[in-house]
Amino acid sequence: MSIFFYNDIISKYEKESNYYPIIEYLESMSEKTKDDTILATLIGASWYYFMEGDVNQAPINYDWQKFLIKWKQYVDLSLEKYTDNEKICFVLGYTLDLHGFCIDESYCKKGKELMKRCFEITTTNEIKILVERFLLNPKKQKALNQSKINDACKKLFPTDSILDSYFKKIYMK
Repeated sequence: MSIFFYNDIISKYEKESNYYPIIEYLESMSEKTKDDTILATLIGASWYYFMEGDVNQAPINYDWQKFLIKWKQYVDLSLEKYTDNEKICFVLGYTLDLHGFCIDESYCKKGKELMKRCFEITTTNEIKILVERFLLNPKKQKALNQSKINDACKKLFPTDSILDSYFKKIYMK
């Protein structure tokens, strides 16, 4: 079970550091399929390109605010309709806890709440392992079984996409 959608089209654009077409493609796919993996990717990608990505170093000149607008658009949609979805709760919770203040200070609190909600509703052990690590303070995180975390990452983030690579870098050791 992968959290994020990834295919040859996204791979091509990522290699070119051409991020606008990825968002447009994901929006089109999301409208057609209503697939939670695509929506989770849309949220994650718009957040990553806005906040964590190297869009300022890309060969294309980007307006980072466009990514912020897209991120907020899909955060608000998901908060309204998809808080019972484990993938979306995980991505929303993670991104909002870290950078929700970029939308509004109230979104940071929603991030932690969504991670707790994700822990309660998830039926996927791998997601539960990562959420548990996220919610624990750093001292208690050390007590977790790192090999279980690594195995969870391999299942949830199996590709070389920018998003999968980011989360593997954050969680794996």
